[in-house]
Amino acid sequence: NATQERPITVTLRAGAETKLELPSEQAGVGSLRASGPEDRILVETEFGPLATFELVGPERIDATNVQFALLAYKTAPEPLASGQTFTAAGAYTTSIGALASLSVGDDTVCSSHPPGTFALEALPSSSCVVYPGIGYGTYPNEPPGTPIEVSADLMASGLCELRLTAPDLNAGQGLSTDFAVTVLNVEGLLRRP
Repeated sequence: NATQERPITVTLRAGAETKLELPSEQAGVGSLRASGPEDRILVETEFGPLATFELVGPERIDATNVQFALLAYKTAPEPLASGQTFTAAGAYTTSIGALASLSVGDDTVCSSHPPGTFALEALPSSSCVVYPGIGYGTYPNEPPGTPIEVSADLMASGLCELRLTAPDLNAGQGLSTDFAVTVLNVEGLLRRP
């Protein structure tokens, strides 16, 4: 086990065009950021290989896992399923946020999606509006994912219909998810400041 008293050397090997950044030495390899063309990145120590990462472009990402949630303050957010009716009470906000993770085949991409990957639109006659920015309130811890940088705000009780798209993924064919939830008692929820 490596410690400050017993450090080890970690070597990163990648192609010449791959840019590697380690923004936090304290976080170690877990904070590694790589960018550039598709590549394999080898992480090794003097004791041998530690891990191999594959850097993939957006065109290879062929699936998303998205979890929508009614965000909250001082309580757990409420995960929402499409087609669900939820009667809100307590410290929930009027903000619907979403976590997204990306996949290539059966493999989940271990990094977060780049900013601007997703677009969100409220469908006509929806009781919610879309606004730029991460939703306000607490996000769920599960499933793992990264908050998308657009959210919806419930304007009144009723049906909120959203379409989440990622147009640059999946070899330029894009990916899309439709989501519809009925939220009741919206008038008693905490509004965005």
